[in-house]
Amino acid sequence: MIIPNQEPSSSGSSSIKSIPNHYDVFLNFITETTFTTTLCDSLREKGIDKIFVDPKKKERKQVLASPDPLTVIKESKVSILVFSEDYASSADCLDELVEIMESQKKTTTQVVFPIFYQIEPTIVRHQKSKYGEAMEAHQRRFGDERVQKWKLALKEAADLSGWHSKPGSENNVVEEIVEATFSKLPPKRLHVGEHIVGLGPRIKDVTSLLDTVPILVIHGTAGVGKTTLAKAAYNSIVHRFQEAFFLSNIKEGMVRLQKARVLLLLDDMDKMEELEQLKGGREWFGKGSKVIVTTRNKPSLIYGHIHKYEMEGLNDNDSLELFYRYAFPSDKPTVEYEEMSKRMVSYAQGLPFVLKTMGSKLKYKSVAAWKCALDELERLPEKKVEGVLKIMGS
Repeated sequence: MIIPNQEPSSSGSSSIKSIPNHYDVFLNFITETTFTTTLCDSLREKGIDKIFVDPKKKERKQVLASPDPLTVIKESKVSILVFSEDYASSADCLDELVEIMESQKKTTTQVVFPIFYQIEPTIVRHQKSKYGEAMEAHQRRFGDERVQKWKLALKEAADLSGWHSKPGSENNVVEEIVEATFSKLPPKRLHVGEHIVGLGPRIKDVTSLLDTVPILVIHGTAGVGKTTLAKAAYNSIVHRFQEAFFLSNIKEGMVRLQKARVLLLLDDMDKMEELEQLKGGREWFGKGSKVIVTTRNKPSLIYGHIHKYEMEGLNDNDSLELFYRYAFPSDKPTVEYEEMSKRMVSYAQGLPFVLKTMGSKLKYKSVAAWKCALDELERLPEKKVEGVLKIMGS
């Protein structure tokens, strides 16, 4: 049976503007148990994979770790406290707890969830039983000032809304904690790709433009990397929004978006009438919303609050670097492949899609196979992308 310690607070609502976080969740517990293992696995299954566990505790392969837990606490969106019978015996756990409670007071964007694992909340709140014994032992070793901070943090944490996990209720408790944690995290980032080259300055350009205009249209030829750039820019600002969506159809989900402060990515909008609809964008979304659009068409007008950004191909150096990453296991060619790589890249015209296709096709192939591919490319009457892809895809 799950017994909430009190009614959930609204202070951690997902509508609050969040800050950039290096970790989604900070887990505070004394030692790894079946319960904490299940909790970690369930969080990951929900898509919450940036989980911090103090490296001084048993570290699991699926959990990220850092040597500075007190710094990570300030960067995390949600802290989960697992109060067990022997929790108070750990000075490290208590120091983390103090930092967690202080961080929560300093910002409204951090959420703290206490779990009373097979222990009564009153024992934690008033330091009874083993908690009282631990405080007496700590008093002799660490002195009054530090222990008083620990006692205050324990009381404050125990007064928060949380879960009381009794024997037999663990799975239900984990399920509720995971759902509650997921609801407090900012919108998820989009998968961009394995190898990203030459996007840094372009991401800055796009995000700078989005600071001044609500709707930005990224246009360029097919295969130039418009969607990759749009996703990367989306990821860099997604934490600022209540909701965020990636849509391939402008009509999809529009009713849901009205009045909310959203980040919307509309991909591959190549019908001019769809672009025309964006002129009404100010009325569709809540104040502060941003819309990123990708299209192969070059918009003919900039409609006041709509701006455009032309996505161009990669330069020679970036093209070669991207090609290397797909063509060679070590990201760098041996001497016999270096000159052929430069010749091969010249046919891609700076298009990331073509570079990826060529590199993947030639990976692990012999020098003879590379020469054969170059011979075919050189017989093309014109260096058209369609012809290059036909040869490399065969």
